[in-house]
Amino acid sequence: DECLHIRTESNIVTDEEIQKCIDYIRNGKVNLKFKSIFIDEVQNFDALYLELCYSLLEPGDNSAFLMAGDLNQAVRVQSRRGDVPWKRINNMKLDFTGRVKYIDKNYRNGKEIGEYIYSMLTLMNNRLAMLGMLNSMEYEYNSFTMGQNLAIALKVKTNVNRMDIKNEVASAIKVIVVKYKVSYSDIAILFPVRKKAYLKYHFLFWLEDVLKESDIPYSMIIS
Repeated sequence: DECLHIRTESNIVTDEEIQKCIDYIRNGKVNLKFKSIFIDEVQNFDALYLELCYSLLEPGDNSAFLMAGDLNQAVRVQSRRGDVPWKRINNMKLDFTGRVKYIDKNYRNGKEIGEYIYSMLTLMNNRLAMLGMLNSMEYEYNSFTMGQNLAIALKVKTNVNRMDIKNEVASAIKVIVVKYKVSYSDIAILFPVRKKAYLKYHFLFWLEDVLKESDIPYSMIIS
């Protein structure tokens, strides 16, 4: 609206529409500048969009252009995984040497989830580096340390006898409610709903049975 005085055709702005805005700004037809611009989730944006944003930055040493993102979460197809969007901006080369800050501590997840994410990222990025799809010497793709957030992460139990499985579920729910003070309405039990009649595996029936026996309130959300 502000640049072209027209509405975009859809909620997703096209490359052509972005380029029109850039041309208007370069031709001095847009009287709009910002002292600072902050772009989050930068790995999701195309270089053309970053060019548009940068062209709206007011010239001067006191202006700031700040981008934040996680290269592990890149969603766009790129010729090389290390070919980050700000390196592909037309007609300009942004030099961030010495101006990159790595947030290397995971504050979001507890220790157990953090360790799992770290091991998966390490495996994935090592494989991509072997294929020449990223330069791990240039960017610290999987660099973070595990936080010590208090999380509800009960130990995973395997090889539970099918005759005991419903009682194990009820016991886990009681621990979460009593020990961690979590409401019943904040707990979800996820399981495959497909019946295995020939295996005599009737988990849904067993689950409802034990929830009623244990006076645990519940609602079913199934297809």
